[in-house]
Amino acid sequence: GGWKVSGNISAHAKKVTGVWVSKKHATVITASLDATVRVHRTLQQTLACHLNAPSAVLSIAMLPDERSIVLGCQCGALCTATVNIVPPVPPLIHSRTAHGGGPIHSVCTTGEGHRVATGGADRFIRLWSMVGQELTLLLSLPPPPPPPR
Repeated sequence: GGWKVSGNISAHAKKVTGVWVSKKHATVITASLDATVRVHRTLQQTLACHLNAPSAVLSIAMLPDERSIVLGCQCGALCTATVNIVPPVPPLIHSRTAHGGGPIHSVCTTGEGHRVATGGADRFIRLWSMVGQELTLLLSLPPPPPPPR
């Protein structure tokens, strides 16, 4: 009954901050404080491709199409990219500043992949519409006021 290690994947230069597994493409996508995202082929245990983010990647989410990713970065960049596994195509990153340029600690997507939610060091929660690789702000929820003294 215990866990069995089935293989190792090449590591990042700094702490890994996110991991996503695709059954459909037999890949693992990893994000790191070294400002890179790596796409690993699990069966061959090889690196399929990598992306250079604008700064340390703090959070990563995969859309249901298993090709599009959203990254939250230390520099406040909210990035989108399409990762083509088969055939491998170098990914392009689209980036915009979000959360006042402060770190984006959390990114998640809805089941259909048309909405992205983010949470940043500014304590705001933001909801975005995603069409293709373009993100449009729909809603910004401020942090609650401090309690009265």
